[in-house]
Amino acid sequence: MKNVENYMRKMNYEILVHRGLGRNSRQGNSAITQYSGLCHQEDGFRHAKFSVEKIQAALKKSIEKLINHGKIDAETKEKLQLYLRKVDYCYESIQFDQVVTAVLDLTNEYKEDLFSI
Repeated sequence: MKNVENYMRKMNYEILVHRGLGRNSRQGNSAITQYSGLCHQEDGFRHAKFSVEKIQAALKKSIEKLINHGKIDAETKEKLQLYLRKVDYCYESIQFDQVVTAVLDLTNEYKEDLFSI
């Protein structure tokens, strides 16, 4: 069951990074691989390599791009700012997933506009 949970975490992270940075972002694609490595290590795979700093950086950049997007209202931007600050305190996939899930929920109504960034 843990594998399914980590799969869902990876998918949510990927969706958020693509929503913020765009599908062809080199930094975003690298961070998705890094996050996958974090999840694999938590599953017990020792060979998995990742960098928490790269995961945090891509997530922060994605959230910043969402904050700067013109179609998102001011109240949502304030909430996104709070989650942006929480990213610095994330070191495990569960912690990242809490932030990612909250940001995806906040930006869900804008998803059609955001994929065109």
